[in-house]
Amino acid sequence: MSLSSSRGPENNCPSRPILPLTTDKNALDTAIDGMVADGFTNIATGLAWGWRMLTPEEPYTARPFDQETKKFIILLSDGVQETGSASSGPRHNETYYTAYGYAAKGHLGDVDGSESVTVLNNKLKILCEKAKGLVGDDPDAPGAVYDDTRAVKIFTITFQLNNSTTQNLFRDCATLPNMYYNSPDNATLQTTFQDIANELMKLSLTK
Repeated sequence: MSLSSSRGPENNCPSRPILPLTTDKNALDTAIDGMVADGFTNIATGLAWGWRMLTPEEPYTARPFDQETKKFIILLSDGVQETGSASSGPRHNETYYTAYGYAAKGHLGDVDGSESVTVLNNKLKILCEKAKGLVGDDPDAPGAVYDDTRAVKIFTITFQLNNSTTQNLFRDCATLPNMYYNSPDNATLQTTFQDIANELMKLSLTK
């Protein structure tokens, strides 16, 4: 039996595995050059895997959280979160398959995918706070507690993205307000990355 790559759970899955943490610049350049933008934008999933890469638990082997180790995430997006609905793409289950399954199955709160963006945005909000050290599942709960010993510092960037909801999400996700950047063009994005590199250098020198 022949299966179509445009249908089923394998649809939109990246063909390349995630590159583990490395100081090999050539390996990093090769991995970046091999990336191809396709499918829909799922910022929450991207942040989840970025966070996993920095934790010492499986499936990766990052250094433990301790006083000698500083951990950072740079979260960038050029689009709003999407899932794909019945009006676009494969007809199987009426929606594209995502890290949360088919929207048609109700996993994202809306069976046709058209309103599931709100659910994804809420997941992104929780992930941001958990990566920043939230203990528990609700950053809006009275007396929400943060554990600084497991906190990751987060820089966020919106690139060529004129969407106030996503911009506000990224602003709130950043560890500090000045760690959020809005880059409307390539030149600004290059300056943004240089600013972040300078900040990381300062933190390294003062450790």
